[in-house]
Amino acid sequence: MSNSADLPTEVAVAEPTPPMKPTPHMEPSPVEQRRWRRLSWGWLVASLLMLAGLLALLPEARINSSVMALLPQDEDSGLDPVWQEQLSNRLDRQLFWLISLPAGQRGESAALWWYQALHELPGLQTIQGPNAVDVAAWRHFLHDFRYQRLDAASQQRLAQGAAVWSPWVLGQVYSPFAGVGPAEWQADPLLLTRAVVQGQNTGPLRLQSGWLVSHDVSTGRDWYLLRAELKGSAFDLRGGRQLAARLQELRTELQQRFPGSELLRRGTLYYSDHAAELAQADISTIGLGSLLGVLLLIWWAFRGLRPLWLCMLPLAVGMVSGLLAVLLCFGQIHLFTLVISSSLIGISDDYSLHYLSERRLHGHEESPLATALRLRQPLLLALITTLFAYLLLWLAPFPGLQQMAVFSLAGLIGSFITVFVWFPFLVGTMTERPLPLRALMLRWLQGWQHSRLLRQALPVLLLAVSAVGLSRLVVDDDIRRLQPLPQALQAEDQQLARLTGQSSQLTGFLVLGVNGEQTLQRLETLKPILASLQGEGVIDSYRLLSDSLPSQAHQRATHAALSELQPQVVSRLQQAGLSMKASSSTVPPLKPLLPESWLHSPVSEGMRLLWLSNSQGLSKPQGQVAVLVPVNGVHDGARLQSATAQLQGVHWQDKRQSWSDLFARYRLLLGLFLGLGALLTAGLLWHKLGRAMTLRILLGNGIALALATAALGFCGMPFTLFSLLALSLVFGIGIDYGLFFAHSSQPTGSGDGAAQERLVATLLAVLLANLTTQLAFGLLALSHTQAIASFGLVLSVGVFVSFLLAPLAMPARYPSREKADA
Repeated sequence: MSNSADLPTEVAVAEPTPPMKPTPHMEPSPVEQRRWRRLSWGWLVASLLMLAGLLALLPEARINSSVMALLPQDEDSGLDPVWQEQLSNRLDRQLFWLISLPAGQRGESAALWWYQALHELPGLQTIQGPNAVDVAAWRHFLHDFRYQRLDAASQQRLAQGAAVWSPWVLGQVYSPFAGVGPAEWQADPLLLTRAVVQGQNTGPLRLQSGWLVSHDVSTGRDWYLLRAELKGSAFDLRGGRQLAARLQELRTELQQRFPGSELLRRGTLYYSDHAAELAQADISTIGLGSLLGVLLLIWWAFRGLRPLWLCMLPLAVGMVSGLLAVLLCFGQIHLFTLVISSSLIGISDDYSLHYLSERRLHGHEESPLATALRLRQPLLLALITTLFAYLLLWLAPFPGLQQMAVFSLAGLIGSFITVFVWFPFLVGTMTERPLPLRALMLRWLQGWQHSRLLRQALPVLLLAVSAVGLSRLVVDDDIRRLQPLPQALQAEDQQLARLTGQSSQLTGFLVLGVNGEQTLQRLETLKPILASLQGEGVIDSYRLLSDSLPSQAHQRATHAALSELQPQVVSRLQQAGLSMKASSSTVPPLKPLLPESWLHSPVSEGMRLLWLSNSQGLSKPQGQVAVLVPVNGVHDGARLQSATAQLQGVHWQDKRQSWSDLFARYRLLLGLFLGLGALLTAGLLWHKLGRAMTLRILLGNGIALALATAALGFCGMPFTLFSLLALSLVFGIGIDYGLFFAHSSQPTGSGDGAAQERLVATLLAVLLANLTTQLAFGLLALSHTQAIASFGLVLSVGVFVSFLLAPLAMPARYPSREKADA
């Protein structure tokens, strides 16, 4: 009596065979043998040409360690990416240091030694330390343009008129600490130069003996500021790592020469070096561990040297073709690509293992070329499904993932061709020994064919476990999970920000204009809005370049207002008893302050980095000048952006948030692509294998996807875009495993004994393929980067469950009722 709870893919006695034709052993004709031999020689020539091309490109190839290079531009920002690239490149080249000695000791000697040591490093330029500011030139500049550059306090006094400005001047004159003499107030009746100098001294940095110094009240230490600029990119792996190592040696020497000294660092170079160090460690662990594990597995399964080097051959060709394709398409390769693609070892060996397993079983029945022709259809279908999974990576507009997709697509195709055109002429005679674990594997296969409990209870149990894990799953697209930041560097950066008042976070507005004047006017339009938001507590602080460089329109208005104010103030000062010259009431003619003059003046020191010009050309005319407005302490981003949404040429820049939003959008988009791909794959399998077998393959694959996702919930890891990309690979590999069992379970007319041996050989091949994939992707779970670790975890669990449920593709052959009663 049949059980109504049976799965719909099972029948009471035996399932009807799918509409796949039997695959008897057929030897190729002499014409086909000659054609195959020509293909092998042609592939040899192609492989040698690829190797020559790779060797020619490698010396000039650049290995990039920039995490930002992995990420796309936000196409919804409306801002040309050239501006963002120019800004990022400029800021990434900056290096800052703060040096101090214990409280009570002047750290000038230690700072001077560091300054001199930096000059000996060829990778640095524009090194600033002592005499970073020309005080005389600075004061002269402030005096020349005092009638059009006012600090915030002077602007408030100007708005209130002579009744407020005159008492302030008298207070400065009669203050015993101000030191204002008759020559100063007669030459500058409004004390404009003094006012702007006082306005410049409101930050934590002060000028001391030619150094910019910050005093830490909590420790009593004086910190001396030094700055330098990289000649090259902060992400140049070769030069950057050498420079970072040399700077670390100098830091150690500094601490030895000056006991008790401390040095704080800031710069993209340090983070890039840390990322490169972790990536190289991952490459060593994953690549070497996977390679050694594969070698041991092949030796265990085949017990011979020939299978070892045969498996390494398609791997080597795949690596060459993958690297060459990446360099030709991108001109460089990212460390992330090398880390992830080192796991290609676990997939490219699948074709070798299946071929060698079949030769071990049928080597005495058919020629090597006949084996290749017989396996061509199922393995080609498996290759297509795997390539489809990697094509999903190409659809994501992430350069790092696109590099991985190109590497994997070219590598897998190269490995596949190598197996099918070279192995028939290289495999020779396989040593025939009993299959490892044959009895155990045979019982496992018989259980899947004859046991209702195994075919129904195991999938249901795995689904129940998946439900528990999925209930704990959280989704998090925060870009900071892409790469871990070293806590020591973060602590130093935070302390440096506290001591200098300057944050390293790239958040703020990028204001664009067709010329400098329009850009400055737009900055002045933005200022009252930011001041209002600061008063409401929406933001903590901001920094406007237009405070130091007003627009021409603002300069004219200020000059006109001061021309009207000065005679009134002079009159009040004379009434108060101050002797004034006859010319004191006359304001000098307007001397416009142009951006070119400001940029070359000492006043612009520390703010020049905020000024960008169109020196690289734009893909669309957005303007010629851009200015960054740093904004710190954003507490309500939505309120901030809504308040500035109507301003022309004003673009909010928060790369972390914009990239996180981009991750979320593409996670949803690729999820739809994965679902569409699953439907297309189901249609293809239905056409080739029939309804029943297709449903069984998809059932096992769906459970594998569910449990792989649930593993993140059990481990407390969030579901991200990288988790979805890993699921796409699980889908492709799981379909492969099901196809292998579907092919091997087809009737061949060789009898039940031969059919069982074929299934055991298939199980061995799938087991070896699963173990090699585990060695590759499972080791990714040991990565220092959480995104890569979660990628490896999802793949490892998903591929294991796919292997566990792959025999579900075989038709069930339950004992009949009569046999059961007997």
